[in-house]
Amino acid sequence: GRFIVSATSPADRENETEFPAALSSALAGGDSDANGDGILTLTELFQATTAGVLKLYESGNFIVKEHAELDGNGDGRGTQRPSPEDAGPASAIGLKTAGGNKKFD
Repeated sequence: GRFIVSATSPADRENETEFPAALSSALAGGDSDANGDGILTLTELFQATTAGVLKLYESGNFIVKEHAELDGNGDGRGTQRPSPEDAGPASAIGLKTAGGNKKFD
């Protein structure tokens, strides 16, 4: 019954990840709120963080060794590319950011 974002999939080797740095950048950056409504949803945060991880790997010309996953509907199964079943519920929760329109009461 919980929504979970993980830095790696179970198949990834145990290693230090770039996920925390990308997550903090996604939280600090104003462009993570993709639709600009003033709510940074879990889906938007996941997508921005994943893009940030890829950017870090590309800038260092490294092979991508981590694959973040989202369980956005609480079914206990994470996925790297959230389907509407995962992305929908994860888009219903979020953090209010500066500006934008009110999405939730």
